[in-house]
Amino acid sequence: MEKPFAPPSPPPLSSTDRTRLRRHPERGRTDRAVLNAILDAGWVAHVAFDAGGQPIVIPTTYVRQGEHLYIHGAVASGMLRAAGAGPVCATVTLLDGLVLARAAFHHSMNYRSAVILGRARPVTDEAEKKRVLEAMIERLVPGRMQTARPPSPEELKTTSMLALPLDEASVKIRTGPPIDGERDLSWPAWAGVIPLALTPGAPAPVEGTVGKPPESTLAGPVGIAGAGSLVEQRFDAFVLSDDRSRVDFARVSGWLAGSYWCPGIPRAAVERAARCSSLVAGAYDAAGGQVGYLRVVSDCTRFANLMDVYVAEPHRGRGLGRALVRFALAHPAHREIARWMLGTNDAHGVYAHEGFGPVEEPGRLMQRVVAPPWNAP
Repeated sequence: MEKPFAPPSPPPLSSTDRTRLRRHPERGRTDRAVLNAILDAGWVAHVAFDAGGQPIVIPTTYVRQGEHLYIHGAVASGMLRAAGAGPVCATVTLLDGLVLARAAFHHSMNYRSAVILGRARPVTDEAEKKRVLEAMIERLVPGRMQTARPPSPEELKTTSMLALPLDEASVKIRTGPPIDGERDLSWPAWAGVIPLALTPGAPAPVEGTVGKPPESTLAGPVGIAGAGSLVEQRFDAFVLSDDRSRVDFARVSGWLAGSYWCPGIPRAAVERAARCSSLVAGAYDAAGGQVGYLRVVSDCTRFANLMDVYVAEPHRGRGLGRALVRFALAHPAHREIARWMLGTNDAHGVYAHEGFGPVEEPGRLMQRVVAPPWNAP
């Protein structure tokens, strides 16, 4: 039986005296697909070149097309003139995590990096320029060229572009936990990895813009419009705000530790819960003191759970709790929510005013309950 055709695998990266790893050679990779993956995931290349005897490094965006790395700029760009006239070095680094060992000396980072050496050729063909520029935008914001005006002939003429071949390159990757010495394993310090990632925030439209913002970028889904800006409303003599920096966690922790739903909860757990919530809101009196609290756990698309609604005793009976709930329901981060849930022992009437009611089919809902890790009374 004839085997199906399979395209040949690209040759591995060739090792040269300039690309051979001397420190931690075990972290090196020779698979060309790994090089391509790092370049395709990066945002900025740092390009080094000789400017009349002075080494210069300039950060710039780029795009990989086949076996070339493309960079661009204005025709008057000194970087492109110098980089096109002599040898260059381009590096791309992705930072994946902070590696914390017990000993300060053994702290490190998890990363993926690529170094490319060679001579770049000037791109003079206008069609190639246009194709590469559009690919550069599409790589960073998929689908953007469907709405953005394409480069004009005049703009292409004022753009300089270089293509750096990927013939001579090295790849180095660190992954995994810290490596402590035997004598440090008993040292009483936390050790592990703190992952890092670049995440898009909420889009900030300019005045007069039309249409919807892009849904995703190279870094992932775009945040919800309006969710990145602070929202504040007045209710009677109070201010309702989603500014997390205003939350008095010492006061809120005392409230919640005395509540029936999370008795004894420590402050560290309250703050951790807030960090993992889609919304944290507070109510503040005229002097700026906090008199109410609320948070929401949600995917900001289909489901939200209203939690920890609390109003300080002297301010109850004035509609402040309902105002906080309305603030959460109308918040820009939650406008598309289809189902809201909450739990309460004695405030059914309060929430009924805001559209909440008994679950229609309670048999379809399940729960898993475990004891809290803190010492509840």
